[in-house]
Parts: sequence; structure tokens; C-alpha cells
Amino acid sequence: MSNKLQHMAYECKGLHGPGVKSVCEVRSPGEELFSVDRIIIPIFQRRYCWTAKVVTTLLSDAMDAGATGRHAMGKAIFVPGAQDRTLVCVDGQQRLTTVSLLVAAVARVARARAWCDELERDQLLAACQALLWSDEPPASGPDGVVEGEDVPSARLSPSYPDRAPFFTAAMGGDPAGRPARRDR
Repeated sequence: MSNKLQHMAYECKGLHGPGVKSVCEVRSPGEELFSVDRIIIPIFQRRYCWTAKVVTTLLSDAMDAGATGRHAMGKAIFVPGAQDRTLVCVDGQQRLTTVSLLVAAVARVARARAWCDELERDQLLAACQALLWSDEPPASGPDGVVEGEDVPSARLSPSYPDRAPFFTAAMGGDPAGRPARRDR
């Protein structure tokens, strides 16, 4: 290697060296969420910052996928977490958080409106809950969310500054601090 490029050389323990291999798989966010109990967003990740325009583009692209039922969400990189069935998200946090928030929004609308029969609504809510929670969500609901505290039963654990708004939304509340109205 030339001296000019020497300063750019690096090796990451566990990522480089003898016997190390990368596993690349095409998986849906649902498959990823169901394969583990938790996905943790580490503190070094930037705060969740996708705008409505970016989310709308993602939704529009997904809807355009149409008949194929497949949508390229982009890459996501995970490393094993410290506990079994836990992954740490190194890349893909914005997309994963957005998909989780969209699932929470679908559940919130399904709870609030009788737009389908009760059985269909219950099945939809059960699917949403399974994507968001590895166990039951806290009984305290959105009013019990405390700034920065983790919710162990959540499949996605955002970094510290994003926890309160994320968990409030995931539990059916309004992330701006107002409880969700269930009578609309």
C-alpha cells in the first residue's frame, strides 16, 4: 500500500481477518423484527429526523411496488447485540424507525375508527402489536412514558433522545404530548 493511502487503512476486529465472513440477506422489516426480540439504536446514531416529505416518498415508492409485493427499502446493517436475540442497528435506523411509526399509526387509526368489521380490525391490531412488541406493551400506556427510559417489551429501542416520542406513538399516544383520542 502506498504511503499516501496508509492513513486510510483500518481493520475492525470481527469484521476483518482470517475466518471472518459477511452474511448478506434480503429481508423485509417484518422478517427482521420477528427474527429477534429487540433491535437497539445505539446512542452514536443521529436523532430520528425524517421529514414528512421523505416519509411520503417512502410510502409512494412502496405503493408503486404494487403487484410484486416487494419494495427495496435500502440497506440496513446490524451487528449482534450483547443479549441473545438482540441486534444493534448500525445503518438503517431512519427507515426502520419510520416503518415502525407507520405500523403504530395504522394501529392507532384501526383502534379509533370502525372502518372494517371487528374480526378484521382485531387481526390487523394483532399484526401491528406483533411488529411493535415482543411482549405486551406496558399497561401504563402512553401516559406512563418517561423521557429517556427504555421499554423492554418494544421490538425497537431508539436511542435515548428519541425514546419518549417513539414509545408514546407506539403505544397509541400523540408524540406531541397529548393522549390519543379514542372517540374519533
